[in-house]
Amino acid sequence: MLTRAQYYKKVGEDVVCLLCPHKCRIGKGHRGICGARENIGGELYSLSDGYVTALAYDSIKKKPLSFFGEGEILSMGSFGCNFHCDFCQNYRLLDSDVDKKKIDDSEILELAKPSMGLAYTYNEPTVNFEMVKRLAGKIKDQGQLNVMVTNGYIDASPREELLGLIDAWSIDYKMPAELYPSVCGGREEVVLETIARAWERTHVEVTILLIPGRNTQEEVLRGMLEKLSAIDRNIPLHLSRYFPCYKSNIPTTALETMYRSYELALDYMDRVVLGNMPMRF
Repeated sequence: MLTRAQYYKKVGEDVVCLLCPHKCRIGKGHRGICGARENIGGELYSLSDGYVTALAYDSIKKKPLSFFGEGEILSMGSFGCNFHCDFCQNYRLLDSDVDKKKIDDSEILELAKPSMGLAYTYNEPTVNFEMVKRLAGKIKDQGQLNVMVTNGYIDASPREELLGLIDAWSIDYKMPAELYPSVCGGREEVVLETIARAWERTHVEVTILLIPGRNTQEEVLRGMLEKLSAIDRNIPLHLSRYFPCYKSNIPTTALETMYRSYELALDYMDRVVLGNMPMRF
């Protein structure tokens, strides 16, 4: 049985999804940009609720959350995303054609018990809002933690609901303002607003994936860092090394660029971590 979406309005036989800033107007039998919500008979339904594409125990550090304790957490992914990044590492999870498993909440809750709790990750979890909200409440009832790994592209009302349930947010800050619409399909100011609102309420760590020619130029990165530090320079920042993936054949980020960006970031942020780097012995 499909779950009716919580955030939408009817416009004739169409529906307008109110979950994220895209505000998709969806005709009967069609889906929104995320691929996870469909107009069925003039009502909007979540197609992803109750389905998982991946379940695994991960170190909390891999989210990445370097300043949120120690231990493993059960990581869960479904399908769908409201961005269209050409460098996506989890592009196979973009729509419902992916291999998926129907699963009951009780099974997920039982699997989470030996760990810190449940991380909503792999695909963009905010497009699976109803499932995430329901499970997060149950995880809290078990005395465990909820972690959101997200692009931060969500509207204010559903975001406020999740802020009352999620204990830590790992938020991607992907691009400068001028590239967000073309590269990701969103707007920078929405992501920054999510970072700010989450930081007011709970633990937040931000990741910038450094992609040559897009956000590695000093003036571009400096502009992004200025906006992040204006929220709070104490927000932990992860600078992650890019590798070619999906539709992007931009060369791998040079180590020299990573180290230079790290030094620059320290002018703006107090806690900076390099990621996707070779191990040092």
